[in-house]
Amino acid sequence: MKPSRIFLTTSISLALSIVAFGCSKGSSGTTASADRSGTDANAPKGGSCNQAKAGLCTEFTDNPAGIAEGTCTSIMQGTYSKSACSRASTIGSCASKEEVTWYYFGNASGPWTEDAAQDCKDIHEGAFTATPGAADNAKANALPTPDRIEASCVKDALSCDDVYGDPIKLSLSKSFCDGSSTWNDGKACPTDGLVATCIAGGTAHRYYGAYLKKNGLSMSGLESLCKTSSIGYSHFYPAAGAPVAAGPQGLSAAKGKKGK
Repeated sequence: MKPSRIFLTTSISLALSIVAFGCSKGSSGTTASADRSGTDANAPKGGSCNQAKAGLCTEFTDNPAGIAEGTCTSIMQGTYSKSACSRASTIGSCASKEEVTWYYFGNASGPWTEDAAQDCKDIHEGAFTATPGAADNAKANALPTPDRIEASCVKDALSCDDVYGDPIKLSLSKSFCDGSSTWNDGKACPTDGLVATCIAGGTAHRYYGAYLKKNGLSMSGLESLCKTSSIGYSHFYPAAGAPVAAGPQGLSAAKGKKGK
């Protein structure tokens, strides 16, 4: 489980214990009304946290002493609301003890339905429910949109990494962008000469024609590299007009290599 999830779950559990100890069931104090999320019957009691860059939205079961809200803004670096998460363009939802997390198309944690289900199990320790009919759309819309790109690491004319998803990992990604590369905050990788993208773990690895030429790789070889060099999910997407790799209609349907 992520440190932020552990912190949130532990903190909420502790706060709930304090509230329960200090207030009887019949108490008419202000705590419950202050925690309730507006008048919308569908709104979660603890409010919601929209992580737009990550393509995720979390609904909290409670917000004791403002812990859920504080965790959203300071740790998850999202936008807190008393409204429910949007149900549009979702892959599915993950219900755990303290929260429900919604996955949207192009998210960094689980871009395909099976990825999201695995993330739900491993990270949130929850039960995943897929949005009916969303699996194919999720695959077609798995690449991050430009508004989700937080930074890029340009590795000369051969390759480039677009970093998106969890803002907390930005500093780590930056540290791996070595001296021979160029780090650009808020700027995406160039698209000229792009032949393929390998998405894995919240990074879009971009490859250009010069990369294939220098390394003597075919598109199928590059696809194989994508599937074998990443921990967790990895999916290969040839660029429009690039030589066709394996898969239907020129789009690789690689299942991705799952980490142990």
